[in-house]
Amino acid sequence: MTYAFHSEGIRHIEVTVNNSVSVLTTNTSVNVYGAITGLTFTGCCGRAFSTAIHFEASVQTGRVSSYHWTLRNEAGVAISQSEKQTFVYNFGTTGRYQIQITARNPFSNQTVVDHFSVQVSFVKPKINYTSFPVTSP
Repeated sequence: MTYAFHSEGIRHIEVTVNNSVSVLTTNTSVNVYGAITGLTFTGCCGRAFSTAIHFEASVQTGRVSSYHWTLRNEAGVAISQSEKQTFVYNFGTTGRYQIQITARNPFSNQTVVDHFSVQVSFVKPKINYTSFPVTSP
């Protein structure tokens, strides 16, 4: 017997086999996954003017069992990685970066790569103060 599931999720299956002598029943669970499509993420790209950038992944279809982010610098060296749906990185250097996100499940995976520039600038604070005369009581 074959059965095709038409939606994702955990399905509980009970199979019973019988004949004129006995009956045997067994139970199991099946985790049904669909294909991951439409992987996108927010948080960049183009030019960013903040030192901390928050990235967040989403998919149109498919249940994701794991994410994998890789952030690379201009030289192509991986400088940070994450296994969560969201990823925050504090940039300390102006430059061009590559971000890669892969969403996986046991049935499929999808990867998206993008490039962006970060302009890191630190503004020296200007302190204004006023002198007040000190008076004695």
